[in-house]
Amino acid sequence: NYSNRTILRKYSSLINYFRFLEENELIDIQLSQFINVPRKRERLYTFLSKKEMEILFDSMVVKDYLNNRKRITSPQNRKNLTSLHKRNRLIIELLYSTGARVSEIEGIKLKDVDLKKSEIRVIGKGRKQRIVYINSKCHCLLEIYLKESRPELSLNKKTGMHSGDLHLLLNSKGGRLSSRSISEIVRRSVLRAGIKKNITPHSIRHSFASHLMQEGAGIREIQELLGHENISTTEIYSHLDIKKIKDDYRRFHPRAK
Repeated sequence: NYSNRTILRKYSSLINYFRFLEENELIDIQLSQFINVPRKRERLYTFLSKKEMEILFDSMVVKDYLNNRKRITSPQNRKNLTSLHKRNRLIIELLYSTGARVSEIEGIKLKDVDLKKSEIRVIGKGRKQRIVYINSKCHCLLEIYLKESRPELSLNKKTGMHSGDLHLLLNSKGGRLSSRSISEIVRRSVLRAGIKKNITPHSIRHSFASHLMQEGAGIREIQELLGHENISTTEIYSHLDIKKIKDDYRRFHPRAK
């Protein structure tokens, strides 16, 4: 039941192990050359089309947590619901505008946000920092969240004190919003939008890269935006847009028409 990648990694470990034994003359038989490695299979990524992204955004303008009616019985909880709704809408916009990983979104602190430049500093794999960019819609939602929603979420209703947590995204108790919670927010938002796909925050990251590729962005630019260390990781997006490949073929091949 292992994935293809895991199997290949285990084969690689075995081959290197036997090569070590052979080179140090700990075994007499050259076993490594007889190990047949399975073929690498390209992973099929799930992502949203441009139209599906618009449906998702539109669905979050007026919809709220209809499946959790108990939380909206009191005026205070209705106020909290508004703050949570604005935060959740911002999360979807942040993921799609920046193409950042869910762990990078979770880790954003207030000091990392530069509204004047429409930039956010994120910390990716290997603690490497990079700058990601927010579009005008995300910029507007972020301003609203910082002015209205975040102060409400950080306020402890019993003590009247604000949370000292410096992360951008807060949960209903004023603490940092976890990656797991972000994933659940994405899942529920997609479900309420009526989209029949298993979408995660990483799926939105794939959507971000795929749509940039469709619009003509260069592979190097996409690599920089995604924070990929190796260009081969980014090249998978050049194979995703089959429709564009077919359209380009019909458009440019001299005998395609």
